[in-house]
Amino acid sequence: MPAKLILIWDYDTPIAKITATRPYDYDFNKCLEEAVNVDTILEYATASSTLMTFAVVGFGAEESVEPFDVREKIRKIFQQGHEVASHSWKHEWFPYLTKFQIEKSLQRSKYILEKCLGEKDSIKGFVPPHDRPMSWPSKLALSMGDRALYPFHPGASLGYILSELKKQQYTWCRASYRSAFNKILDWKGGDYENRLTKNWKVNNGVVHFRGTYMGFDDPIYPILEKAVRKSLPIVIVGHPAGLSMNKSGNIQLFDKFMKKIEVLKKNGDLNTYTVSGYIDESGLLKKV
Repeated sequence: MPAKLILIWDYDTPIAKITATRPYDYDFNKCLEEAVNVDTILEYATASSTLMTFAVVGFGAEESVEPFDVREKIRKIFQQGHEVASHSWKHEWFPYLTKFQIEKSLQRSKYILEKCLGEKDSIKGFVPPHDRPMSWPSKLALSMGDRALYPFHPGASLGYILSELKKQQYTWCRASYRSAFNKILDWKGGDYENRLTKNWKVNNGVVHFRGTYMGFDDPIYPILEKAVRKSLPIVIVGHPAGLSMNKSGNIQLFDKFMKKIEVLKKNGDLNTYTVSGYIDESGLLKKV
């Protein structure tokens, strides 16, 4: 059986440069580069017949002005057969949000993205900005990096987020959390294996999973080889803005990665999926 590649792009859109960064990090030209990079990604996807998922900040689907209004890009993504998911409404830090703010961010982003696409119930997934929260007290997962504690801050628990996603009729969430036991495994270098073999779970009627790896640099290849060898699903995360940066998600590394994917696909060792496509084929929700 071929391995299954699920490639997710966190499309922050220019509003995130205002809401999520320090003021002295703001660079208008980077906002423009991000939009160009989305087109580049779609060109690679078309050339290699690769399905992808784009988690998009909802504000980008609002009627606005350039460069904040990216409705044409969102429609282009969807029209080319890729999945569009929510990345919140304005890239909020969820651990700090009140219950009302969480509800409205999930509700508005889903509504406006579906309005942009012209297709009701087309938005099924949610990717929390900053991969936060990473805490889930009932699962013995606690991350001080969330800078907030449940129950004082409802948005500091993934369990609460999943329950709200269910109410808003989302079906999946990329959720980064680790129990104390998993953190020990990670310290010993075994966490990537754990993500490959025990990644996909269902709680509150919502499928949740971790990204296996973020970026396209050298550490990705032994993980990819293991997924191919064992016919496992692998979730790779990238950022369109990252293609222009000198980091693990840059265009040179992405180009090398996509060439590897093309070879694996040609040899029948790997297939690519949107998140919802993989969930449907695997029957995860039907097993609940």
